[in-house]
Amino acid sequence: MKHLELLVHISTTYCHTDKQIIEEKIYPTEIDWKQSINIAESLDSHTLNIFASHYMNSFPNSYTFTKRLSEDLLTELCSGRIPTVIIRPSIVISTADEPMPGWIDNFNGPVGLLCACGKGILRSLYTDPDLIADYIPVDMAVKGIIGVTWLDALEKNQDNSKQLQISVFNASNNNVNSITYRELMAIGDKVTKYYPFHNTLWLPQMTITKFYILHYIRIIFFHVIPALFIDGLLKMAGKKFRLLKIQRKIFIANMALHYFITQTWTFKNDKALRALKMLLPSDYKDFYLDPKDHEPYLYFINATMGVKKYLFKEDPKDLDIGKKHYFRLVLNIRCVF
Repeated sequence: MKHLELLVHISTTYCHTDKQIIEEKIYPTEIDWKQSINIAESLDSHTLNIFASHYMNSFPNSYTFTKRLSEDLLTELCSGRIPTVIIRPSIVISTADEPMPGWIDNFNGPVGLLCACGKGILRSLYTDPDLIADYIPVDMAVKGIIGVTWLDALEKNQDNSKQLQISVFNASNNNVNSITYRELMAIGDKVTKYYPFHNTLWLPQMTITKFYILHYIRIIFFHVIPALFIDGLLKMAGKKFRLLKIQRKIFIANMALHYFITQTWTFKNDKALRALKMLLPSDYKDFYLDPKDHEPYLYFINATMGVKKYLFKEDPKDLDIGKKHYFRLVLNIRCVF
């Protein structure tokens, strides 16, 4: 590639979680990426599964571990040879604006929690409610990638001393629209009340705790026992019963997220924000990211409507169906108590 202007590598902010403050720079590591490849290619799957958790050491999963190795690989092979930029997005979620507000195609991350909470089957979340939830809408991440790529290529062309250096940008929510998990869940409760999903099983109500024992007790009483009861009714009616399986998946997903939602990190994004402020006036409309344009409550209304439309295949025009069902649930609870 004789005319390569810039090599862009998409990493993640969570590949350096052994540090509390992650700056926009390369961090050295003691892990040899060549050795890691040899191990992965030479061991059988059973041995590798046993060995992996010990080899990855402090890394929570193979995704963050291999992202870290990729940065090491680029540092060794590209530094001084190829103009390179590493961009680290944080947790990527539903679109803010493009191609349409609220677009999403998976249940991963916070969106999955929103879905489970909105359906009434997630009643307890194991996290510290005062920690900051760092997320970035996918279209804003893409705009940021294009913007900092343009700026970095421009600077490398203008300054030969920087041309073969590796630049790093963190595409995070740090000091932009910071929001705690407590605030996030409060928004979720409010949004799912006014924009409820169809066929909600139980009135949405989330409780957050950072105490595992309390969380486990709530799982038993508000997840497992109701799931067994409903599955029993379905079995007697001759229908398939699967709520307990769903609750098991939710529990596993929550525990998989445990590492990320019970700790907090500061992902410095000064360079990325500076780059976007240097956009040409003609590009402001398409690429400038103004935090004031994406108020969290309005954003999660669009995210909820996106979940209804793109994941649950509900027609937005049928919002009254969900509202009527929600109202019936409220009446049932009032009748009981």
